[in-house]
Amino acid sequence: MFRFALPVVLLGAPVALARPIASPYAALRAVAAVERGDQLLTESRFAEAIKEFDAAARLDPRNAKAFRFRAWAWLRMGDSSRAVADYDRAVHLDPNNMGLYASRADAWARLGEYDRALTGLDEAIRRAPDEASLFVARSRVWSARGDSARAVRDLTLASACAARTSEAFGCRAGAWMDLGRFDRALADLEDALRLDPRNAAALQCFGVLCLLRNESDLALTYLDRSVEADPTYTKALIARGGAWALKREWDRAIADLDRAVRMDPIAPSAFMNRGRVRAAKGEFTKALEDFDAAVRLAPRDAKVFFNRAVVRASTQPDRAIADYTEAIRLDSGYLAPLVNRADLWAAKQEWAKAVRDLDEVIRLRPDLTDLDRSHRPCGVAVFTEHVPTPAELYVQRGRCRVAGGIAGGASDFSEALRLDPTHVPALTARGEAFLAMGEPGAAMSDFDAALELAPDCAQARTGRAGARCMKGEWDGVIADCDAALRLDPKCATALVARSLAWLVKGEWDRTIADCDAALRLDPKRADAHANRSGAWGGKTEWDRAIADCDAALRLDPKCAAAFANRGFARMGRGEWDRAIADCDAALENNPALSSVVANRGAARLFRGEWERAAADLDAALAANPNDETGLPFRSLLRAACADPKYRDARQAYADAKRACDRTQWKKGFALAALAAAYAEAGQFDEAVALQKRALEDAAYAKVDYLEPRARLELYAAKKPYRLPGK
Repeated sequence: MFRFALPVVLLGAPVALARPIASPYAALRAVAAVERGDQLLTESRFAEAIKEFDAAARLDPRNAKAFRFRAWAWLRMGDSSRAVADYDRAVHLDPNNMGLYASRADAWARLGEYDRALTGLDEAIRRAPDEASLFVARSRVWSARGDSARAVRDLTLASACAARTSEAFGCRAGAWMDLGRFDRALADLEDALRLDPRNAAALQCFGVLCLLRNESDLALTYLDRSVEADPTYTKALIARGGAWALKREWDRAIADLDRAVRMDPIAPSAFMNRGRVRAAKGEFTKALEDFDAAVRLAPRDAKVFFNRAVVRASTQPDRAIADYTEAIRLDSGYLAPLVNRADLWAAKQEWAKAVRDLDEVIRLRPDLTDLDRSHRPCGVAVFTEHVPTPAELYVQRGRCRVAGGIAGGASDFSEALRLDPTHVPALTARGEAFLAMGEPGAAMSDFDAALELAPDCAQARTGRAGARCMKGEWDGVIADCDAALRLDPKCATALVARSLAWLVKGEWDRTIADCDAALRLDPKRADAHANRSGAWGGKTEWDRAIADCDAALRLDPKCAAAFANRGFARMGRGEWDRAIADCDAALENNPALSSVVANRGAARLFRGEWERAAADLDAALAANPNDETGLPFRSLLRAACADPKYRDARQAYADAKRACDRTQWKKGFALAALAAAYAEAGQFDEAVALQKRALEDAAYAKVDYLEPRARLELYAAKKPYRLPGK
């Protein structure tokens, strides 16, 4: 069989074409271009410097320095991808320059490519296991990745390689600080400064350590020394800006941060801290410009987005939520954005989302330890930020659960109290939860405990007033509300609770005054409108009562008290069908309102629906034997019903007598019912006397449908009163 012969061409080794060697003259011109570019770098003229390095690379493709310097220029311009490419070429040309591996790793880290950065450094360390700078560089990558423990390990190795240099101690101190081991950091910083009292990095770390301890004056001393030792060390300027900010010397803070930005225009922390200072000054537009710059420089740094969200939260909540969401995406173990996003969801009343975020916080950190470190913003904090305690997180989640109707609120408050038995907000929150569950006794216990710990807690006073409302302890309600309003004169809730107590006591003008004050503070209080409507009803000003009920129902379409009071007012106007419809609506929203059942029974009484009226009045009095509407109106049914089968003078007397006793013989409705019972029994002299007393109560005398004067005439004529039929 014939085979085709393949021609063989010997090209010689090596097969891969090497870069051409520049002529001596071209090489010299390349060196000159590199020197010009280097000078431009010192002047921060990065774009012009890159042009010189471009020329050098064209003249001499083997000039490693041209690629190394151009990579650094790209970094200064925020282009880490091009920097990595140039560092790759520099490493290929000068593989024994360990500094190139470290610089390339920093560029990879800026891109968030931590694994590639670590791979390159691992290779370099295998080639030069005694090179301390490589361990320092790898520690920086571990720190950026959030693994401070490995960063400390590498810095310890660097110290061993470098024979315990000041630089190594200073770097390791920074890693210890990231771990929250300030004692170890302090020891390393003392060693660093003993070896080199002018170590700018160590002095800067010392200053930051003082800032974390809120010792701003001492911090400034160390930071001044750091800047003096190395005026180009931007980290010291950034930290000193933070120190001035803690002293609220905003202009001095901005001056240092401006200088840092000029010297290092790709340092995200410089822009970030300046943005925070500008926000503190109220310069929100400029602040957001700084945060936008920080995001462009560090698009994979979760804390950059977190910091921008903190400033956006008050004015741009939706954009703040987006920033917190991005921070969480970049670092799923970062608790602070979850906590803060939950706050914003709660402000938007998106309770389920708030609860989910707090669930995730507790899932990630079940024991809720080290919340201060996970909540700390990037860079030097220029504001003192509140870091939530574990108990506060459970209270926050519990409040969201209660507000959103999600089960588990009381359990969260109990867990908060297990963690901190003296946590007053947890006690008040659990007390409020017990109130919502209809357990006033348990609520009272929590409010009492809260007031023992904090007698000036207006919220606990108001909460206890609410519990006393449920228990009918009206004098106690007034006392607690008075105390709460002394502590917080703008507490609308206390005003509303006190107005209810005045309403029950028949103090109509005081009820109206408290409701007026509450509505001035919070015009959206449906309960204030509802309580005021009850007072207008008590004064028989039916139109004003109905107007308040309508306002309450616009604010809260399910306000049972507003339906009940409107039903009562419509009874006053003789609108029986509409009154019954309102009572039905009230009971649909709150079936436990026995007084509304009594009102409906009274309305049915005047419509001539004797059987249904009797059923409602019996049901109301079974639920509350002392109901002030049920007793006189059932008595009236038994004394004055047009159908004789419902009349029973003895039972009418018993109900009316009980009603008079319950109202201290001062209420016209009860006295008139007793008069009708006497008339039914044929005791007309007693009936006349009692009806005259009833007419002394202006509230009763003005109710036309009760025919108060016609009754008196009937009794005087020795005739019993009869309810009109259908």
